[in-house]
Amino acid sequence: MFRSKTNFCIVAIVAALAGILMSPTAPAQSAAQEILRSELEQGARDGALVIRDVSIHASLAKDLYAQGDYQLLWSSDRQLDALDTLAARMEREGLDPADLQLDALRAARDAVRQQGADSSLADVDLLATEALLRGAYQLYFGKVNPAALDSDWNFSRELPAQGAVREAIASPDLGAYLDKAIPRGSIYRATMAGLARYREIAAAGGWPSVTEGPTLREGDTDPRVVELRKRLEASGHLPAAPTPGGAASDIDSGTAIPLADFFDSELTDAVKRFQSEHGLVVDGAVGKDSIAALNEPVSMRIDQLRMGLERMRWVQQDLQDEMLLVNIAGFQQYLVRNDRIVFESRIMVGKPYRKTPTFRDNIEYLVLNPTWTVPPTILAQDILPAVRKNPAYLRERNLSVLTPDGQAINPDRINWQTVTAKRFPYILRQQPGPQNAMGQIKFMFPNEHLIYLHDTPSRNLFDQSVRTFSSGCIRVERPLELAELLLAGQPGWDRAAIDKALASRVTQNVRLAKPVPILIMYLTAIAEADGRIHFYRDVYKRDAALLAALNGAFVMDLPPRR
Repeated sequence: MFRSKTNFCIVAIVAALAGILMSPTAPAQSAAQEILRSELEQGARDGALVIRDVSIHASLAKDLYAQGDYQLLWSSDRQLDALDTLAARMEREGLDPADLQLDALRAARDAVRQQGADSSLADVDLLATEALLRGAYQLYFGKVNPAALDSDWNFSRELPAQGAVREAIASPDLGAYLDKAIPRGSIYRATMAGLARYREIAAAGGWPSVTEGPTLREGDTDPRVVELRKRLEASGHLPAAPTPGGAASDIDSGTAIPLADFFDSELTDAVKRFQSEHGLVVDGAVGKDSIAALNEPVSMRIDQLRMGLERMRWVQQDLQDEMLLVNIAGFQQYLVRNDRIVFESRIMVGKPYRKTPTFRDNIEYLVLNPTWTVPPTILAQDILPAVRKNPAYLRERNLSVLTPDGQAINPDRINWQTVTAKRFPYILRQQPGPQNAMGQIKFMFPNEHLIYLHDTPSRNLFDQSVRTFSSGCIRVERPLELAELLLAGQPGWDRAAIDKALASRVTQNVRLAKPVPILIMYLTAIAEADGRIHFYRDVYKRDAALLAALNGAFVMDLPPRR
């Protein structure tokens, strides 16, 4: 009886201490409210407020608390415990839960339980609000401000409604509230699942490397095939071998070859799957490029997936029911309708020294049988040097020299050795035809970069694994299929009408009934909705700066409220 009574008293005391947070007395609330008001007003004036070594975004918090006359927002342990759910979500999405500074919040909660100080009660409220603001900001905008890394960035970045934070705190289920307020599409969710899978691989020890050497192909017998099998088994591209000891027959010699050493058709299929998912030539042969990709550590793939999720967070405010997504790093484009990919094709992008910029715009019209007017950069860097070496260059490429008012002149009248791009008083224009640099069609979204999508006569280049061949514009592998989809439903523009217009060789503009958003992105890792994960080379060398910022200190860089 005595032990039971003692246990009961201990439980009662613990419950009473916990209740300090769950239902603080009115005087305690009032005192904490005044402390909170004073700290926020002082912090807003000073431009800095630090509580338990945590920098509080005083101006933002002051505006938030002022809406409720500085009443405490966090009234129960249940609400505070929900921040652990927020931390877990951040971890799943490749963010760092340590940015929430929950250790400081726990220390403040302990101080309330042990001492019941009014100042600690105010600290708990401010630290909890700060944690929510930090987490919601990163999930909504991404941790890193992309404009700090890319001066061309023009994607939307707007604050949600002012009452959203107070609604989140007051909601009975913070996790469910955030799921609704910050939804994720199928591609994002698939990439999250990929991150979880690769973290499991890392926790199991990662994967072994494959020794460099001559190219391995189907039919080869080599000790390195064992390494290749183990590597592909570890990443899930090849089913784990059932039991050792199997053998394949060497038809020529009649001797038995250990199956693990033999490069069979099943292994070829696994290699092709790996190559397809890593932006390599899909031939089933394991050469230098494939070995390099196989030997990248799992930690790098995890970082790529984290960066992929971050880059997708940057553009989530611009996602539409219908949009064209262009992935520069993957040399792919996707037409998305209602969160489903309805068309995809290979593309070519700008050379590393003429990078295709990342930005958003709207495709407004198509040009059938386009002419090509040489832009200033290409004139200076390509055309003029070529003409100086070969006077017949312009005729060979069907390029006309025009005055500003469109009158054709004889190129032989121009002294090409002395003329410069800055003082070039003419227009160079290529007429429609098989050799036109734009091909048969281009997709126009007028922009300051003079970038657009277009067909190309150099179709053989689509077979290359790294397709950085253009001067910045985006060359499309299957442009007529894309045009047919964009014009679907517009009277008089089915595929037969498109083909007829192209056959005429007459330049014609076709305006879309509804402009289609185009998002030009740079993703070195992304998963498809079916779960296949794709990794691509960092052709523009952008990953290092992003990873450093993603792993660095968090800075809340709020956009202006509109």
